[in-house]
Amino acid sequence: MLRAAPVPRYAILEHDWPARHWDLFLEAGGVLRAWRLLAEPLPGAVVPAEPAADHRLMYLDYEGPVAGGRGTVTRWDTGTFEWVHYEPRRALVDLTGRRLRGRAVVTPVAVVLPKLEGMTLDLPDCLYAAKEAARRGAEVLESWRGRFTAREKGRADLVSEADLASQEAVKASLLGRFPDHLFLGEEEAVGKPIEATRPAPGSPPTWVVDPLDGTANYVHDVPAYCVSIGLWADGKPVVGVIFDPRLGELFAAAVGHGATLNERPMRVSAVGSVRDGMIATGFPANHGRQLRNLEVWRKVSAEAQSLRRNGSTALSLAYVAAGRFDGYWAFDNWAWDVCAGAVLVTEAGGRVTGSAGGPFDPFRHDSLVTNGLIHEELGTLVNS
Repeated sequence: MLRAAPVPRYAILEHDWPARHWDLFLEAGGVLRAWRLLAEPLPGAVVPAEPAADHRLMYLDYEGPVAGGRGTVTRWDTGTFEWVHYEPRRALVDLTGRRLRGRAVVTPVAVVLPKLEGMTLDLPDCLYAAKEAARRGAEVLESWRGRFTAREKGRADLVSEADLASQEAVKASLLGRFPDHLFLGEEEAVGKPIEATRPAPGSPPTWVVDPLDGTANYVHDVPAYCVSIGLWADGKPVVGVIFDPRLGELFAAAVGHGATLNERPMRVSAVGSVRDGMIATGFPANHGRQLRNLEVWRKVSAEAQSLRRNGSTALSLAYVAAGRFDGYWAFDNWAWDVCAGAVLVTEAGGRVTGSAGGPFDPFRHDSLVTNGLIHEELGTLVNS
């Protein structure tokens, strides 16, 4: 049990949204100590100054000197904190990173928990983490390229050891930074119906990842494949990163923060009609399920300037966001194919819906993605 000075300085801060754990920081005798309560006391409650049995001490995160009122907590990836105000029996702490500032009344034996405003995701931090993870996954893909073994998993559906290696690299990078988040990777969801992959309501933020989108291209050394990383939170995609290692192109976006290509702003095209547009689509590996799309291909090809199938749904959406493609439709997508790209397109000024024009849902197979200007026209062709 940690023993405190008679009147220690405390700061109590709520942990990452949407969890309701509490982190306690204690400075006494020039030493910072930190621990986490796994109980869920209500804001405004009184908590013993030392962790009680029913609070279930999780672990001591950091114990070390506090120089000049500053220190660093590393295990929770919170960055640097600073005591910005102290008066007897009260402390206020600024903590950069993913926690809020909080104020607590303290006594030698008890702490009154602060009433904190609701916590939100730090989207720029999540975006930065997704970029780094995408690069790590791509490094794995490139290291495997030319030396992996490929096999058939059904007609034209090639898989390789590189998929799993890339996914493990991405997963380790993201969950190492956000240990309370969930992870949904393509390789972990094989064999499940698409609805079964949907995070439950109220779940922590979930990273939705395709570690290698465009597998057949990769297997045949066609330079049209990528790592796709989306973040699903509060019932919607909020971060999207797609990295093409062969062209060195990093497409990135977070809700409310715009979309970029290699750190430069990108926008959808200004094409106003299908007849002037380059339209893309994707086909399932199963031939029997291609027939519906082949008929739509016939109809759209009679109207569009040109059609493309590049073998990577994620790159197709990234190209719509970048203004290269003007539209995209498909009937056989999975969440890891479109979660990241949907954020890219909407933040770049485009529009994403279901194929029939209803609300977009990455946990349904169909999607219609455009620059917004040709959305209704392309939707009519797809659904006629």
